[in-house]
Amino acid sequence: MVNDYSAASLAEMRSVAQSIMAQISAPLTIGLSGPLGAGKTTFVKFLVKAFGGDEKEVSSPTFVLQQRYQTPSLLIDHWDLYRIDRVPDELREANDLGMVRLIEWGEKLLSFPTELDIVIDIDFAPELGPEGRRVQIKGLEGG
Repeated sequence: MVNDYSAASLAEMRSVAQSIMAQISAPLTIGLSGPLGAGKTTFVKFLVKAFGGDEKEVSSPTFVLQQRYQTPSLLIDHWDLYRIDRVPDELREANDLGMVRLIEWGEKLLSFPTELDIVIDIDFAPELGPEGRRVQIKGLEGG
């Protein structure tokens, strides 16, 4: 199933993240795709906050590859594959039962739907304003 969302502001992007959060549960592996600066890490911040975590802890794992954020209900495992050309062995291991894995640039190295349960594609939408984004979600049931 494919779901499309439009967001003209960061507040609307936060609402999209909250809507998605209400429809997912662990274990789950989510790929985040989109051009540089489209808002993949910002979207992770909104998801962490939606699960009750501290969004201030969220930073791009571009150089460290992986960050983990504990929320009251689950562990969020945040990866960034932008700088690498092979999948880290840790991503080939089974996902822990209480974890949601978020992988930025996952489309570079992983296949959907084989290795990714959901793909969230974020792109610029200048027709919606300076913060405008289009968010397309593939694999999320019940839209």
